Amino acid sequence: MVTDRSDDRARTIPPPDKDETAESALVPQLAMMSRGLWVSQTRNTVALLAGALLVLNVAQRSLGEMLKLKLRQGVRGEFVNRKSSRNKPLEQS
Repeated sequence: MVTDRSDDRARTIPPPDKDETAESALVPQLAMMSRGLWVSQTRNTVALLAGALLVLNVAQRSLGEMLKLKLRQGVRGEFVNRKSSRNKPLEQS
């Protein structure tokens, strides 16, 4: 039992009933949201938005990976160039 002391006299709030507790679990809430989305008039707009966000996310990830690859190639190339220039014998003129 929970006691609410917002005013001078104490009153008790009954605990939630079992049906309310069972419906507050994750799976029933997800089922309720999916049923609500299915009958919604904006379902297609939401699906289109979700698809667009997915495409943007994949594009951003691929661009980030390509950028890392190019940077690594540049660093490796610079390292190889510096190392090879140190090992060259001095040219005599």
